Amino acid sequence: MKEDFTPASYWADQWESFRGINTNLIGNPASEISGMNLPRREWTLLNRFRTGVGRCKYWKFKWGQADSQSCYCGEDQQTMNHIVNDCPLRCLSGGIDSLNTVGHEAICWLKELDVSL
Repeated sequence: MKEDFTPASYWADQWESFRGINTNLIGNPASEISGMNLPRREWTLLNRFRTGVGRCKYWKFKWGQADSQSCYCGEDQQTMNHIVNDCPLRCLSGGIDSLNTVGHEAICWLKELDVSL
């Protein structure tokens, strides 16, 4: 074990080396992130989009909870990324980056989103 080991430094090293989806959205995970004051429904949705894992048809199909993973717009896969960035029926102007700022438009989009995710 390294002599200068601390749980905090280990955690920071793990965060820095992680290469998951949308890691660029969170600069310093030890500080408060935008949206923490949102109602639970919107906060949950926001974080499902940030992580790329939600109850969209892609994941429901993967989990055996849906017969198809295709989007209502006709795209082969209805992923969280597709919904926020590319779906002609539901995307948010500015995509995930705009959603992550948690501005007025993003909050309205979360509140008005017409699919259960």
